[in-house]
Amino acid sequence: MLFRSTAAVVGVKGGGDTAIDDADAQQALQVAVRAIGPVLSYDYRHLDEDAAQARSYMTASYQDQYDKTFALVKENAPSVKAVVSAQVIDAGVVRTGGDRVDVLVFVNRPTTNKKTTTPVVYKDQVTVTMVRDGDSWLIDDLATSGVSDRKSTRLNSSHTDISRMPSSA
Repeated sequence: MLFRSTAAVVGVKGGGDTAIDDADAQQALQVAVRAIGPVLSYDYRHLDEDAAQARSYMTASYQDQYDKTFALVKENAPSVKAVVSAQVIDAGVVRTGGDRVDVLVFVNRPTTNKKTTTPVVYKDQVTVTMVRDGDSWLIDDLATSGVSDRKSTRLNSSHTDISRMPSSA
C-alpha cells in the first residue's frame, strides 16, 4: 500500500460530550487508512471474502448500507471480471467532535475488467466518519468525490458503474 507519512491531525474540534484528544484522533486516522483498502477494494474471484474483511471495519448501521451496494457488485462483478484495488495516497483528520472523527483520505483505485486489462486509475477523495467503539474505531459513514470531473457520490447512490464498485464502497 502506498501511503506518505505526511498525514497530520489538523482537525477542528466540535462540540460533544466526549472530548477527542490528539492521540484519539491519530488512532482513528490510522484505522481509517488501514480500513480504506478492504472497504473500497474487491475482486470478482473472491467477493464474499472481500466483503467480510471490509465489514470488520464498519458499524452495524454502515454494514447495512454497504451490503445493499455490495449486492450490486456481487451481481455484476463476476460477469465483467471486475477487480478494484484501493491505494491510500495521503490522509488527515479534518474534524473531531463527540465520539466522531472525520478523516479525508486521498485514494487511487486501479480498476480492471475483462475489456480493460490495463488498470484505469480513478482518483478519489474519501471522507470517512469514524466512531469510537470501546477502545477501537469503526467506519460509520463514507462518501467519495472524484478528484477529476466525476460527480460526488455516497455509498447508497444510484451510481452503477460496475467496473468500479458503485459509488464508494
